[in-house]
Amino acid sequence: MTLWVETDGTVYWSVAENVIPTHGEGGDRNDNKYIDNTKTYHQVVKANSIGVEFIGNYPDVAKPVSAEQKQAWLSLAPFLQERYGIAPDHIYAHNWIDFKDQRYCEGCELATLARKLGYCPSKAS
Repeated sequence: MTLWVETDGTVYWSVAENVIPTHGEGGDRNDNKYIDNTKTYHQVVKANSIGVEFIGNYPDVAKPVSAEQKQAWLSLAPFLQERYGIAPDHIYAHNWIDFKDQRYCEGCELATLARKLGYCPSKAS
């Protein structure tokens, strides 16, 4: 499943919940650079993960998300956690689990913020 967040904070559900998009291809990071990858290496794949895209950093890939996107994420993360039983330690930045862009750590700030919320859904796995 993939969602995207516009620069004004508007969130779009881009595909139906039963569709498996190609946002993740295998959790290939195994160097423990950001997190311990023993639980993510080849385990976090497109069939068991949710991709959330934040629009607006092209062509400057290191440009941070807008304040509105950050605020939307802080509401969206607990919603997704509750809906799908996602524990805080199962929220990952793209670069934490897969090799992406060496110029910056994609999603690191947002994943860290969501984990710091400490939201524990009633059906966490």
